[in-house]
Amino acid sequence: MAAALTPLIAERPAGVALDASPRASPPATRAATEVVIGTQGWSAESWAGVFYPKGLPATDRLAWYARTFNGVEVNTSFHAVPPIAAVRNWKSATPAGFTFTLKMPRAITHEGRLRDPGPELASF
Repeated sequence: MAAALTPLIAERPAGVALDASPRASPPATRAATEVVIGTQGWSAESWAGVFYPKGLPATDRLAWYARTFNGVEVNTSFHAVPPIAAVRNWKSATPAGFTFTLKMPRAITHEGRLRDPGPELASF
């Protein structure tokens, strides 16, 4: 897992540290009044022809989604760390300031029951 996210950690804004300690405070990277609105995912097939225009290729759905919402929850990270190429594609398909909230891996939340998540959290 760590190798896949190492480049992303390097792209983290200056002053934002990865701290897996239980007492770590979240980094202050947003204004306290900013609200992020989105859904869980952007690829629901049932949205084709309803939210997404008929015939819009699946590869263009995230960019279309980002025209309406300013954030999305990524559920696939619960099962596996997304490949770095996929994350870069998501970033290039969305405007600056768009928020991706990655679901914590099940190895931390379900298998580890949130006990001593340090090593897994650091690699995530």
